[in-house]
Parts: sequence; structure tokens; C-alpha cells
Amino acid sequence: MEFAWTRVGADLESESFHLDGHQLPAATPREGYPIEIQVLWIRLLRQLERIGAAGGRQTWGALADRAEASLTKYFWLEDSGLLCRLADRRTRKTAAAAITDTALRSNGLLAVSLGLVTAGRAQRCVDAALRYLAVPGALRSLAPMPVSPPLPVYGGNGQVAERSDRTISGPLRR
Repeated sequence: MEFAWTRVGADLESESFHLDGHQLPAATPREGYPIEIQVLWIRLLRQLERIGAAGGRQTWGALADRAEASLTKYFWLEDSGLLCRLADRRTRKTAAAAITDTALRSNGLLAVSLGLVTAGRAQRCVDAALRYLAVPGALRSLAPMPVSPPLPVYGGNGQVAERSDRTISGPLRR
């Protein structure tokens, strides 16, 4: 089962959105297959199966089984014990040909909380979150560790900073 490609926040104009009083995009631009969308899709298929809703050629359960297998195949990063937050970036490829984003983010915990990742894999996800994302009273959205492919860094003007100018300036500096 192929997942639906989505484009989230990619067309935001920085003048239109404000975050904490600063003129910055209020969303992270990303394109591809966000894990949250896939998890919610699988959960919906399971709910349709539970309530006995009429379906098409395949049962809701069969579709959910295929989607769960794809979730594991395309989003589980065995070497790091994580679920990637996004497959593909800007290329509109199929999920099978996608580039996985290895950034540890809290997004993958949705799959654990909704029971789509269980046992050892769930434990590894939660352990990684406790180690790299948990801060007193909250959970970070991005772990402070190297990622692949590299994430763009935006300057104070809202534009992607050049490699030689990867410093935060302007309204973000305190």
C-alpha cells in the first residue's frame, strides 16, 4: 500500500504568520509522507473495521494490515530504534523510493501511543524520547543530534542560510 503524499507548510509566506510576536513561519515546511498522517490513516482503517462499516473490494482490516506493514517497512529505522518522522522530501517519489528523515522527533510517539508499535520497538522509541527529547515538564520536538539528510537552517530573514552563514540572527536572537 502506498501512502498519500502531502505537502505541509511548504507555501507559507513568512509575512502572514507570527510566532511569539516574530515574523516567522508558524509551521515547518516539509513534503513527503509524514508519519502522523500514516498513523491516523491506519487508526481510521482499524476504526472502520471495528464498527463494521461497508467497504470496497478489500476489507478495512486487510487495508489496515497492509498499511501497518508499510509503516514498518518505510518508517522504522532498525539501526537507531526509531520511527522516522518523514519519508521523502521535495521529490514526489513513491514511499518505496523515498529518502527517510533520520531526525529524532516526538512525531513517532503517536504510533506508540495508538498501539501501532508495540513490545520491543515501542520500548526503544520511548527510551530514545526519554533520553533525547524529554526536558523538565515537556518534550522537545527535535533531538539535539545529527540528522540525515541535513535540515535547512533559516536565518532571521526567513530564508535558508548559506552553509557559511549558519548562525541565528535577527528576531530569534535573545
